[in-house]
Amino acid sequence: MRTLIFLVLILPAVLAACLVPPMQPEIDPGAPTPQPAADPGPTDGQDRPVVRSDLPDLGPAPEIANTVWINSNRPLRLAELEGKVVLIDMWTFG
Repeated sequence: MRTLIFLVLILPAVLAACLVPPMQPEIDPGAPTPQPAADPGPTDGQDRPVVRSDLPDLGPAPEIANTVWINSNRPLRLAELEGKVVLIDMWTFG
């Protein structure tokens, strides 16, 4: 019964999808040509944009003194995580 359902319903739909040519977007000859992106502004010397913020600069983050880490078999230091995306989830048990 499953084979019959496959042959009657699913196989024709898959074959039809394979035989239909992909749609091409219509290009308006009078449309303006896309321009390259604008200059991103000042960079920090490593091709990263300088981010401006109204928040005060409180200096470097303090070292995390934690001995238990998830997905790590040893304690990590902030210097090892520099330049990586890090999720810090803090909670207390009370």
